[in-house]
Amino acid sequence: MSELFGFSNDRLWVHHKRDEISCESTLYMHAHDMLEIYYLISGNVEFSVEGNRYAPGPGDIMIVRCGETHKIQVLPGVPYERITVHLAPDYLERFGSGYEKLLEPFLLRRLGKENQYRQCDFESVHGCSCLLAMVRNTREGLPNVPGIEANLLVFLSELYTVYQHREQGEEGEETKGSDALSAELIHYINHNLFAPLSAASVSREFHISEAHMNRIFRKATGSSLWKYIRVKRLIAARNKICKGAPAQNAAIACGFGDYSAFFRAYKATFGTTPQEDYRKSNRV
Repeated sequence: MSELFGFSNDRLWVHHKRDEISCESTLYMHAHDMLEIYYLISGNVEFSVEGNRYAPGPGDIMIVRCGETHKIQVLPGVPYERITVHLAPDYLERFGSGYEKLLEPFLLRRLGKENQYRQCDFESVHGCSCLLAMVRNTREGLPNVPGIEANLLVFLSELYTVYQHREQGEEGEETKGSDALSAELIHYINHNLFAPLSAASVSREFHISEAHMNRIFRKATGSSLWKYIRVKRLIAARNKICKGAPAQNAAIACGFGDYSAFFRAYKATFGTTPQEDYRKSNRV
């Protein structure tokens, strides 16, 4: 894999990557504490967001909000090229009031729904070209940050326009069988995330065996049910810590009864400790 160009600070990342020889691989189920924009330039990939499967084609865009679990499977045969943008939800505050509406496509939808925007959705606007322009502004020496930000705002504005014009209920008939059950499981977990959850308690709630429940859940999300719960709780706890909550208070509030286990999982997931993030949040 080669990174052609890139820019990053603690609130905004822009990366352009290309694999000349694409081999089959699967990125494990994961989630971010930042918003993600994924633009597929070339390649054959399958996306799963909160258990819902997508098959984006070249020119298509996937959007993912904070804490939304997803995985990507790359299929072999063609070069794999993409642009990814990550931005903190509060990044737009620097531009003044009113810009928070541009985050509605990320925030005002159900988990795992309406994540994909096809190239044809942008046929009368220039959203995709703005992502390419953001990359161009990372080239040749020092990045042109105002240029990156200007194109980001234009892209988000165009995305918002497409989002506004999408008809309600275009998702079609609800999936059936195991897909419907996995959607119900995900909905239940996210609405009871900080309650005392376990595989046993969830399986009792749905009147199915733990083994059957875990098979359905893993097929949909690529993750065990417990790992899914842990990732969601960790992201929620980090969000509280980064807003100034003491680490132990955040851990308890987000469903962690054992602080040492929370500490180990936090460091393994984020590459930093809860105390380090707490100190950063309280710097003057």
